[in-house]
Amino acid sequence: MIYTYTQQERGISFEEDSHANKVLRTVCREVEVEDISLVRLISETLRKELYGTSTGIAIAANQCGFDLRVILMNTGRFKDTIMINPQIVKARGDQKFEEGCLSFPGLKIKKVRPAILNIRFKNESLCYETHKINGLEAVCFSHELDHLNGKLLIDN
Repeated sequence: MIYTYTQQERGISFEEDSHANKVLRTVCREVEVEDISLVRLISETLRKELYGTSTGIAIAANQCGFDLRVILMNTGRFKDTIMINPQIVKARGDQKFEEGCLSFPGLKIKKVRPAILNIRFKNESLCYETHKINGLEAVCFSHELDHLNGKLLIDN
């Protein structure tokens, strides 16, 4: 889902497709056992979308029109990693980072994100994984989790 935007004197103006806006602004629902076959389809779609870009390092399911809590990360130790029902267990410190987003091509915004995260998610084998992450991995995870919670890069 892509927004178009124009710079204006007092900030940024966005023209939002109403369907895209609805899906991206939706708080995605938890993946349940009955959703597992759908998760396979979502995973394939996320991979096609992410690897079809030259700059993306992660993508959330709702960026492809699905309202389930699934993200794909491809950075740091998380190479081609599907994360089901991802969550932050603990966050510490702050870091400033200039972020981009596949939903807003070309737009970069400085954001403050947690510096260190303890995270938990189910992998594609439906086994829980826990990790302590920082730097770009923490920024990326936080950004994608925002998507799953209906928040966009342009939101405060």
